[in-house]
Amino acid sequence: MLTMDLEFSRVDYTLLGLTYPRTAKLLPSQGQKIPQKVAVADRDGVLQVFGVKKGEIHLVFKTLPGSPVSCLQLGGALGTVQDKVFVSSGNEVRGYTKKGKLFLSFDTNLTEPIKSMYVCGSNLLVCGDHAYNQYFDCKDVNSFLCGDRIVDVIALGAEKGNNKLLAVLACEDRILRVLDRHDLLHSVELESVPSVLFPFPGSDDQILYGTVDGRLGVVTVTRNEVSHAWILKKPSNSSCITCMDCYDLTANGTPDLVVGHQDGSIDVYSFPEDTDDSDATLRFTYTCNESITSVQCGVLGSAGYDEIVVTTYTGWLFGLTTEVIDKQVGIDTNTGGVTISQDAKTKILRLRSEIEELEQRVNREREKYQASTVDKSDGLSVLQMAAVSDRMVLCKEDASYLLSLEVQAPIDNVLIQSDVQIDLLDVEKNSAVVSYSKCDSSSGNHLLVTYRCQVNVTRLEVKLRTVEGQYGTLRAYVTPLAQPKSCTLKTFAIKPLSLHARCHHPDQTRKGGAEFKSDNISTISILKDVLTREATKKKIKLDILCAVNEESVISVLHRLHPRLEEQQKMAHEMSLLEALHELRERESGWEQSLLPEYRELLAAEKEVQLRYSQHPQQLERLYGLVSDLYIDRHKFKGQNVKGKIPQLLEILRKYDLQSLINFFLQS
Repeated sequence: MLTMDLEFSRVDYTLLGLTYPRTAKLLPSQGQKIPQKVAVADRDGVLQVFGVKKGEIHLVFKTLPGSPVSCLQLGGALGTVQDKVFVSSGNEVRGYTKKGKLFLSFDTNLTEPIKSMYVCGSNLLVCGDHAYNQYFDCKDVNSFLCGDRIVDVIALGAEKGNNKLLAVLACEDRILRVLDRHDLLHSVELESVPSVLFPFPGSDDQILYGTVDGRLGVVTVTRNEVSHAWILKKPSNSSCITCMDCYDLTANGTPDLVVGHQDGSIDVYSFPEDTDDSDATLRFTYTCNESITSVQCGVLGSAGYDEIVVTTYTGWLFGLTTEVIDKQVGIDTNTGGVTISQDAKTKILRLRSEIEELEQRVNREREKYQASTVDKSDGLSVLQMAAVSDRMVLCKEDASYLLSLEVQAPIDNVLIQSDVQIDLLDVEKNSAVVSYSKCDSSSGNHLLVTYRCQVNVTRLEVKLRTVEGQYGTLRAYVTPLAQPKSCTLKTFAIKPLSLHARCHHPDQTRKGGAEFKSDNISTISILKDVLTREATKKKIKLDILCAVNEESVISVLHRLHPRLEEQQKMAHEMSLLEALHELRERESGWEQSLLPEYRELLAAEKEVQLRYSQHPQQLERLYGLVSDLYIDRHKFKGQNVKGKIPQLLEILRKYDLQSLINFFLQS
């Protein structure tokens, strides 16, 4: 745990089933600092509302299992307390009172399962992967079909009590689509793929959004225009943002922003006073070992103490409370021993009793299963497949992918196989033991590596780097630590231009044709090869015309120059450090005779090594980019220059920009 100027203590409440993002809410309380009830729904279809008193769960109501609950929202008539609980399962929306009475069971008749939902007054907004529908008093009033996948939805202006609102859809193509009824009013381009939307506190025309690479931003939306208010360009965490909430945790009269991440981090930010300022202040951060699915701020465990209530992917519900929990354990000044309060003793005895009961039940079920396997009855043994949550996101800053795998049970091992060349990079949060196996590239297998996880690890992150132009499939075989053994296969497509990002406004061309432009001739070469290969497979006639601007090659070399120069300097410093270490082993007292620049290098040794470890093999990768550029430039001229690559590499090792440009122009 890393604290800035806020302090919290963790309190574990209960373990639920697997949860989807944003499926937990704190119900409004009857007064300030009075303990609230929490509503939580899971993938078993169970919705439960309960409170906490002296660390014990007091259940208000609990539904029977059913279809997985994908969304949970609070609502109610405008101007009243928003304490009605709405949940979506499949294409159905159900509404419950805070005491558990079912007052709404509404079949939306969507052709897709509901993935996101927003409730405001009599308005109900639901979205599948591509379809958006708005209902007013359970009557379908508006709909919209989106060309890309919808990840979240929110409404502005619904407080007027009618269906004339603005709906905002967050879509995977890095666009926020603003709808006026069924018409597309605005399209807001974002720097990254959005993952969650949240209403900005105290504003009726601003929206907070989080992205898959940890960015935070605010967008102002009106019927006439849209604009970016501010964006946190350098977040402390680059993991996907899964949930958000706003609450005055610092007690200064201004709401703070609480953010939950897929890597298990919870961050608390203070909003900038100036809306044009992008430097929100990080006040607190906490990390657990599971991805966060919901964060809600309020009072739950103890009256008068603010708390961040958190749910995780595997179903843990815990709180980060401002109450000092350590008061239950103290030190006896006379004996030096540990003293435990009576409440703590009672909890320990109760937990021991529950553990013993669970162990007995597990043993009985294990014996029953073993007996059924040797019995000659017609019964069948069925493997219980573990649910696996996966995501592979492109990190544009260092041209790599972050693959995250999370399982409901502890992970035994993960086997990763690829039929294309892939470089695996180090991840600080990854403590698994890595084992590489030799691969026969002639068999189409270029990578085979096993990650053996430590005890009780349910989440694994793998960072990898692809090679543009080489495309195929990456497979991850996930084996949980459970009996009987089972394995889940997850596949990920490696695209030909895997390190390129989507363009919002492609140039419009003639029907039946397409025009591609790039400063890098290697990109055009990859496109040409892929299109030709696919057209040949499908027996499609394809006419391809290429026009090469020689100035583009020199332009790319100039763009690569700062990175080449930086990596060359870093490699030179690492070689000097290695030589200085050898000198240290041979002679004593030699440091006094060193030049000042070498002394400075030794003083900054850890910093240099850290920078180098963050970009391993980056210099060789840049060499590869320049070599591909040289080969592709001559390929369009019908020339094969692979025999000159050793000469090019020699020039790169003695790097000088003008010498490199001269080599390109002369050969």
